[in-house]
Order: sequence, then structure tokens, then C-alpha cells
Amino acid sequence: MQTEYTLLHPARTLTEAAATLLKRPLETQEQLEAFYSEKYGRARGIDRFAHLRVELTRCFQGAPFHGFIMGHPGVGKSTEISRLFLKVHEKFRAIRMSAAEEIYPGDFRVQDLLWLTIVRMIEATDSPVVSGFSGKLPASLLEDVRKELSQHWVETLGLRAGELEGGLSVPLLAKIRFNLKLQRTEKTAVYSLPELADLVALVNLVFDACNEVLRQEKKQDWILVIEDFEKHGIATDSLRRLFVDNSLLLERLKCHLLFVIPVGLAYIDDAERMPYGRERQFVVPDIPVFDRNHEPDPGGVEALLDVIDRRIDGALLEKPLARRLAIASGGNIRDLFDLLHRASLAAEVREASRIERQDALEAIQALRGSYRQRLGETFFDATNSITIQDKLAKLSAVYRGDKAAQIADKVLYLLLRQRMVLQFDGEGWFGVHPLVVDLLKEQGGDYVKPGGPGGTDFQ
Repeated sequence: MQTEYTLLHPARTLTEAAATLLKRPLETQEQLEAFYSEKYGRARGIDRFAHLRVELTRCFQGAPFHGFIMGHPGVGKSTEISRLFLKVHEKFRAIRMSAAEEIYPGDFRVQDLLWLTIVRMIEATDSPVVSGFSGKLPASLLEDVRKELSQHWVETLGLRAGELEGGLSVPLLAKIRFNLKLQRTEKTAVYSLPELADLVALVNLVFDACNEVLRQEKKQDWILVIEDFEKHGIATDSLRRLFVDNSLLLERLKCHLLFVIPVGLAYIDDAERMPYGRERQFVVPDIPVFDRNHEPDPGGVEALLDVIDRRIDGALLEKPLARRLAIASGGNIRDLFDLLHRASLAAEVREASRIERQDALEAIQALRGSYRQRLGETFFDATNSITIQDKLAKLSAVYRGDKAAQIADKVLYLLLRQRMVLQFDGEGWFGVHPLVVDLLKEQGGDYVKPGGPGGTDFQ
């Protein structure tokens, strides 16, 4: 599967569409100039990233910046982060890490996250490719890290005592990074708060040293960006433990730090115990394709059409069909690209030269089927399940605009995490994904009348 952008203009053939509809963020200035839609950014409402940029620049060479970016998968968080750091590149240099890819997601432990930040900071500061220089870190710092490893963390990180005798080498750092990805069967001791506090102090020590080197060489600050907490495989309870149970530890970190987390974490029962305070939570809202009264939202739909025009030439897809696909996406870029990819593939299988109604219908039915599967019963444990009826009742209440339905509970959290409920603009109102509205209408009028407004009505 293609993973890099090789085509930086709208696809002119169905075959080329595979190269422009990649489900990956835009990262470079060239990619942003080719594909980024300013209309899409404006359709979100309040520009939370402008707020974040101001907050971040206030902390340049000063107090540590801590914050959360929240949003659904596919809403454009990673692309907006790329834009942010291109705008502040004279002051900040980001070390971007993937929680889902760099730490074993089935056993998510705070100490693994802290060790990942230590290793990545040392590697970045000592890499000519990343920082532009090497050999600047003091030997005393590397010795401090080696000592902490040898005293408490050898078995936990899958190392052998003898491996530390030669100092903190590049191969040793690489092994630690590799082991963090694995399901380890070695010692998994439960560490006390003082031991974890010592590890946090080491993170701060490493950051201070690495940051001082970067300031001297480039007049920039490092910032750690930890992404992909919303990816499949990371259990909901693991995230709650990380950010709620370890809140005091995370608040002791003195490095510039930005976590990218699922929007639903703002709606867990103990969300108020999250670190850093509500003012440091920057929500990236979804793009509305319907307003609160279930009438098409012109600004949202036009923004999505602009996204389509930048990826696919108009000769491949007529505007009425493009509009139907935009509405069916619910304003989510990932869903939009899934629909466009499926439709272009269906057309190419027919040996057609453009996407027609039957291709768009096939794509919409497939994605609607995916949401239908998500409506199934969800078990957290034997006595704490969320039934289909729980979900349907909550979805119906959100659809009607019931204010009580927007109060945080486990059902709303789950529906947000599954993208069946969407969150819009600066007022934070909620809506139901259009394909899910279709499913509610299928229930015979118990939740949404079959002829009611909203949904795709594309059968």
C-alpha cells in the first residue's frame, strides 16, 4: 500500500486517485500548498490552533507548555499540527512520537512513555539529520541516564545488566526503543510513586540538557508531541489510567509537551482530574454538513467540496455526486477519503472512466454497513456493558438536541470514540453522523421517523 504522497495535483484518472486519497496527514509545505483547504479550516468555527499557537509562543524560552489536542480520528489533527510547527519553526522544533506505534498498546504503562521521551530526546539532539548537529550532549547526562537504567529498569525494559557496562550507546538506545514496542514477559514490577517521580525528574534533566544544546545551536526549543492515542488497540481504561491516575506525575514534567488524544476523554466521568486544566485542552471540532435543525450546512458542504476538488479532477466526479459523498462523510476527512476511494475503485472495476451514481452508492452502503456493525453491544466487563438500546436511545436524544444527552457518561464517551456522535464549532454542540441517522430511520420510527430530516437518504 502506498504510504507517501507522490502526486501533488488533483488526480486526472481513476488510477491516479489512489495517489491523492492517502489517509495520511499533510506534513510538508509542498503538500499543504497542493491539498490543504483553507475553507475546511474555517468551517470548523473558532480556530483553536490559533489559540494554541499564541499560548505556545508565550512559553518560548520560558515556562513549560503543556497541552492536549482532542478530536476524532480523521478530523485533521495531525495536518493542523504540521501547519502549526511550520508557522513557529523559528522558535520550536518538534519531536513527534506515535503512542500506538512506539509503545506496546496492549499493556500501556506510564514508565514506558517516560522512557520513550528520554530516548527520543537524546536521539534527536545527537542526530545531524534531525537537529543538524551531534556530539554536543554532556557525558555526565548520559551517565546519569545509564545509572538510572542500571538501578531500576534493566529487566523492565528487556535489557541485560552487562549491556550497560559500555555506557549509553546508540545500539542500546535502539534496543530500548525496539523493546518498548513489544509485549514483554520480563519483570513487570509495580513501581512506587517515589520511583516514578525519580523517572520524571530524569525526563526533566534530559530535556533541560537537550533544550540547552538546541538553544545554543539553533536558538529553538524542543517540544514533544505524542500522537495516536486514539488508534485501535489502545484500551480506553489504559488512557484513563495514564492521564487521570498519573495526573500529578504528568504535571511535574518541565518539558514542552503536547498530547494528541481522543475527544471522548473530555467526557469520561473523572475528566476534571485530567492534568493541566481545561484551558489547555484544544478541541479540533468536526465539520458540520447539517445544522442543528438538520438542514444542509452550506459552509461545511462547500468546504468538503473544496477538499474533493483538490484531490480529484472535476471530470472524474460530477458535483451532485460529490455533494452526496460529502454529506455521507459527516464532515470527516477519513470517511470522505474512504468513500472516494471505494467509489473510484468500483468505477475502475467497471472499466469506466469516471465515478457514477452506482459507484457512489456502493461506497456509501459499505461505509453505512461499517457504522451498523459499531451499533452492536459493547462489553467493558460482565456487569458494565453498553447495549444496542443504550446506544440507540442516546443517539436519538442527541439527534433531537436533548441537552441532557450531552452530559458526560459512558455511552456518550463511547459514541464519540466511535465517531457516531460528532462535536461541532466553538459552542460544542453535538450531532449524529448522517450515516447513523440513516440507521436510526431503519428502526421503524422508534428513534427517528423514516421521512425525517438529516441522513443521506441515498439508497
